[in-house]
Amino acid sequence: GLVVARDDAPERARARSERNNVPRVVIAMDFDDWFANDDELRRMSVEADAARTARDDAERARGARASASAETAVVIDDVAHTPGGEFEAMERELEQIVDEERGSGFESDDDDDGGFDDLIDYDDEDEDDDDDYDDAFVTDEYSFSSDSHVSIDETQEGEVQQTQEAFETVVPETQVLISQQANDDVVIIPDEDADEIPPGVNDAIEVRAASALSTEDLIRLVEERMRSGEARELEARLEDVGFVRPDRDAPRATPAQTEPIRRRGRGPDRRPRNRRRRVVEPGQRTLHDVGFRTGAENGAERAVDDDDGDIVVEGVSRHTPRLDRPAMPSTVDELYDVWERTAKDLVPRDASIYSNFRYAFGDESERGERYREKEMKDIGNLLFKYKADKKPGQHAMLKGREREGKTGALFSITLAALLLNIRVVILCAPLKVAPICDMVRKLRRAGFGRMYDTQHTLGPAQARRNKIPSAQMGQIYVASLCTLGDLKKVKNWINCQKRDRQLTLTLMDECDELTQGKGHSTAEIEHRADPDTSAQYIRLERRGEDDEDVPDVPSDRKARGKIFKAQIAKASKYFQQHLHKETQVIACSATLSGYVLNPIGVFRNDLPTSIFKVFPKDGYCGIERFKIPEGCELEHDGNLSLEAFSESNAVGKLLQRFYTRRNECDGQRLQPLPGSSATEIALRGMLFLSCTPKVNVHGGVRDLAKTVTQMVDSWGTGISSQKTLFICYVGSPQVLFAGSWQSMPSGYSFEDMYNETASRVKKEKFENVSLRKDEPFSKVCTHVVLIGYNLTRRAMTAAFTPKDEPGVLCKIQYGIITAPKTTAVDTTSQRVNRPSHEFAQHVVPENYTVDVAMWPETLEVCQRYREMEDKMVEEQRGSPKIHAEFRQAIDVYQQGLDSHIVSKRRIPLDCMSNTGRKKRYRQQSAVDPDEIEHLKAFKVWLENHEYQPGKKLHQESVRVYYAIIRRYFVSDVNIEEIVELVRKWVERPPEGSRSEENERNPNTHRNELASRKHFLSFWEDRSRG
Repeated sequence: GLVVARDDAPERARARSERNNVPRVVIAMDFDDWFANDDELRRMSVEADAARTARDDAERARGARASASAETAVVIDDVAHTPGGEFEAMERELEQIVDEERGSGFESDDDDDGGFDDLIDYDDEDEDDDDDYDDAFVTDEYSFSSDSHVSIDETQEGEVQQTQEAFETVVPETQVLISQQANDDVVIIPDEDADEIPPGVNDAIEVRAASALSTEDLIRLVEERMRSGEARELEARLEDVGFVRPDRDAPRATPAQTEPIRRRGRGPDRRPRNRRRRVVEPGQRTLHDVGFRTGAENGAERAVDDDDGDIVVEGVSRHTPRLDRPAMPSTVDELYDVWERTAKDLVPRDASIYSNFRYAFGDESERGERYREKEMKDIGNLLFKYKADKKPGQHAMLKGREREGKTGALFSITLAALLLNIRVVILCAPLKVAPICDMVRKLRRAGFGRMYDTQHTLGPAQARRNKIPSAQMGQIYVASLCTLGDLKKVKNWINCQKRDRQLTLTLMDECDELTQGKGHSTAEIEHRADPDTSAQYIRLERRGEDDEDVPDVPSDRKARGKIFKAQIAKASKYFQQHLHKETQVIACSATLSGYVLNPIGVFRNDLPTSIFKVFPKDGYCGIERFKIPEGCELEHDGNLSLEAFSESNAVGKLLQRFYTRRNECDGQRLQPLPGSSATEIALRGMLFLSCTPKVNVHGGVRDLAKTVTQMVDSWGTGISSQKTLFICYVGSPQVLFAGSWQSMPSGYSFEDMYNETASRVKKEKFENVSLRKDEPFSKVCTHVVLIGYNLTRRAMTAAFTPKDEPGVLCKIQYGIITAPKTTAVDTTSQRVNRPSHEFAQHVVPENYTVDVAMWPETLEVCQRYREMEDKMVEEQRGSPKIHAEFRQAIDVYQQGLDSHIVSKRRIPLDCMSNTGRKKRYRQQSAVDPDEIEHLKAFKVWLENHEYQPGKKLHQESVRVYYAIIRRYFVSDVNIEEIVELVRKWVERPPEGSRSEENERNPNTHRNELASRKHFLSFWEDRSRG
């Protein structure tokens, strides 16, 4: 309904207040945009004087009070009228406007957003999270004064103060909510700081009924009419007869000047009870939800940093109105056609190829169009089955390599779900702020704001700081995957959608982050969902030799039985308990092994697993293009200390290659693809340093950058480290340029930090560096070094075009990358793959490579692991099988990855599949240990070893010692483990070595000990040499 209120003369108001003991209520609504022409208001001053005279002459009786339906929500239902029916005439004029528009068939374009059946008396299971919603839904435009009606000091002068004195609002600070029920009512919900409800609030102002129109339509209609000249005149007349405008900055009564207000019907001495804050939960509606006074209802864009500090819906351009939503498709083929048309309408014309999500599942080539149609129809089948069953099915997976377009694929699925009226949750990882900001910005760049609204879990302060829009209602909800508080909000949001009979699809970006480290909780899962029991669900005729000892397929009763899993992290447990069975899930990541082995049981072993895949583009260059130049093999496995970094020959050679730009493609001009709208660009290589997780301690990012500058300056080649920009991508981002450290805003990307540094240089915020506004930053910055470790695994775009050089592509072409000896292979491969890139619009040179300084085995293992992941996805897509048989087909042993681990939980990869285990054992048993390099070297060392000057070991002693040590090399154990086992034996020989038989033959024990001591001496000599 439309709320209309009027003021009255101070003396008349004071008399009525004393007589009726009913304070007046004035709702101050901001009409700045409705009436911007002050000349119109001044022109009506004569009529205003006449209205005031008429108002002083007579007063109509007030209407009967309406009873309140709820203690904490009241409907304003009475209006004060002016003498002579002037006010009534203006109200009828407004009603006529509504009736005219009602007859024109005005429709809402957001008619599928519902609210609670009961706005107030809802259950709040998570009281601790109430503050998460605080202030996010309160705006200055629709707040009410908390001052009561009293007399103001006589020393105050002016009519404005007198009016304020008589008619200052008495309702404690409130929020105006809109309830979509049979008719749209305006209700007032007090803030928790309001100890009481004033006695006259229930019957102060009448609510005009407009049951035939939705709230959104009514507000939009009135605003449009109010912008017309006719409505401006009408508002001027309303103001003349007492309508209070908020831009009149009249002083309010202070709390000391106010009178205590008692709760009506509770007795004069009863102390008001404290009221808990009424949280506007997802599903409830505020005036801002429907775009009132935000400009979003007309497609207007409102700045994020408003004067009132409110974060509101950020619409599209004023010149680009919001698009109408198409009718819901009824078949898969129709869904694809509608999806294709809608995607073309949504994506802005000036969007980059990376923001155009249509190309994620296929480009415009004939092959790409066939691939896109197949993938989208398979996704459509999954969504239609979900709508038909009304319950989620087996989780699906989405596979995409780094920088290959996974986000665009998620947006394609998002649009398909929204077209079927399915709400969408997007979970981001691994952090809370940066990934959420990145996802919200990408949604807006992709054009979703022209048809749908996006909510997220960041508070107003974070949203303002990162300059991202925030809606209070929407069809898309963005949250953090690994944050318990965010998962609780997601659960609440999904339950609100269920109340409105809306299904929800959850897209998990970087899904393997859900497989968290070991926690202190215990989860209960079904036997058929336990990753450890998957082999039992393989059909007997499909079992191989490696699964012969596995129990038979369990009965249905046993399959539904419960298994307790210990050491589960809180967020993982909460997801399994509250979200896993409430929403259809599509999990996305570049590496899927960690998610498959999640102990909470995300897949049922007896159901098929669907896997979708991002379109494999010809221009993608991944880890297979990495190479270690000659002399750049790191001398040690594991991370580098600061001292080892500065002393490493491999590090020095790689730095020289970078500073002299010796990569074959560095500086090369890339030609656009035939038919592409792109232009020729120059490739400019950057260096990626990722060799220590330390940040603010000795050997951290600052020390690493300082060491590089010292090494470069020590060459004496004329290359200056002062022209190098060091970007430290850590918890608190910072840059080093021209000898000066400066902080960067949290959440900034590499591109943002580069452009921000360029801007600061032009503003002369760096000493000894000057640059004109029309000069590119590369004139004073010749090299860029990116330093990072853990944070560089995710949400880090390592290629960008500088703002001041549109014809240049800055991209990582060099890397010094290390990994701990016992790290998870999936985590390492994600970080190593940061230089990977998709050249979507340019021809990739045949000799394209990325130069890296690495431990050779680390690079080899990462490449083999990615090959295994790609193969398991392709086989399942080509021949879908139940989840247990899908895992059975994965070649962990064949790729030699059975000794490696995945995820933060450090799960051995051999748990993925038993296939090839016995074959590997036979191969290992068939290996001749005498051909092992270390054992052959030990034999040569024994033959040449002098236990005394000029005296060597006897040949028989060499044979005995060699045979004893040879026993360690018959199993698949690396040399470091063998050395450790030998050392432990020497320090504490086992009890069997001192058996009765050995006591009778002392030489046996002496030989056992001597052989191991000789082996340890050999290894020390070899390590030193």
